[in-house]
This record gives sequence, C-alpha cells and structure tokens, in this order.
Amino acid sequence: MGFRSRPATVYSISTDSLSLVKHTLRLLNECEACHEQCKNPKSSAQPTRLLKIDRGGKAKLTSTSRLNYSTRYTTLSYCWGTSTQSMAIQFRNSSLQSLVDGCAIETLPSTIREAIHFTQRIRVRYMWVDSLRIIQDSDVDKAREIEAMSDIYQGNYLTICALAAESMNGGLYSQRNPLLYSSMPLRKTIDGETAVISSIASGS
Repeated sequence: MGFRSRPATVYSISTDSLSLVKHTLRLLNECEACHEQCKNPKSSAQPTRLLKIDRGGKAKLTSTSRLNYSTRYTTLSYCWGTSTQSMAIQFRNSSLQSLVDGCAIETLPSTIREAIHFTQRIRVRYMWVDSLRIIQDSDVDKAREIEAMSDIYQGNYLTICALAAESMNGGLYSQRNPLLYSSMPLRKTIDGETAVISSIASGS
C-alpha cells in the first residue's frame, strides 16, 4: 500500500491575479454566510470621511454623514515611507477642495493606487486611507480620528495589507516563488478509508 500523487496545484506567481480576486471573494462570501460576527458586525461607527471611487477614474473625499451604516468600505494598512515621500500626498486643509472635487487615481502613489484597483475588483466603492482621510495639519482632527481607529478597522469590509512595500510607492502586489506555493496532494487508503494530504513549502 503506497502513496499515489496527482498533479501539483500551482498558485499564481503574481498576487495581482484574477485567481486571487476570486479567492478573496469566495472567502468574503463564506464569512458573510457562516460567521455571525461578519453578518452582524458589532461596530456601528463610521469614519468621518471615506474615499469614493468613481468609475471615471477619480477618487473623491466623501462625508459619511451622507451614507448609511451598511455602506461597505475597505481599509489600507501600509507603510508611509520617508517624510519626503509621505508629504507628497496628504490630506491638509489647503487640499480639501481638490480632494472633494476628486483626484485622478492614476496620479496617486502606487500602493494606494493598487489598493484602490483591488477594492474595485471586489466590487466595493469606498475606501479608507489615513493619509487621505485624516487632516494631517489639524491636531484636533488627528486626535479624533486616531481615537476612532479601532472602530474604523472593526467596521470595515476588508483590510488590505501592503506587507512587502516599504513606502507609499512600493506597490501592493508582489511576485511569488512558485516552488514555495505549489501544493502536492498525497492520497492514502487505510482500512477502506481514503485520506488526502496536501503539503506546501514554507518560507519566502
């Protein structure tokens, strides 16, 4: 009695893939169908402002007072980078009107831009990004929004994490080593019972 293998499943080399989007949507659907907390989130708090993603390629500052509590939004967890890099794209009192009017998504730093594109791909129209939703030159606004941070993340639909990026310009996506992301299912039958064991390499 021995092992019988079948062809290995090879995951997408790039995290910027349709298969990853489909996998994300499957997991989100499973959460909403099976997890009571996901169906009825405890947090009813909303951010003060969200980034509205327009189909015309613009991202606009939107007050959540106009939205209902069931509005879905994603949040972005990322590294700002150096002060020079982060200063280039920040929400300040002087830039309020331009953000209300909307900025072209393609002009935003790559980490934020790609997170917006991913948000669109999972069919969500709103996003929260701290550098663009908190008035950076207002101590009052920063104090209020930072205090509400846990509610903002708890109430979101999905948190997007740019783990590999060291700055706003590092991008969201990365290339995988295919040898580390190939699963090899092994099938074994004992006393009439068949088991399938899948192994995947660890590391980076």
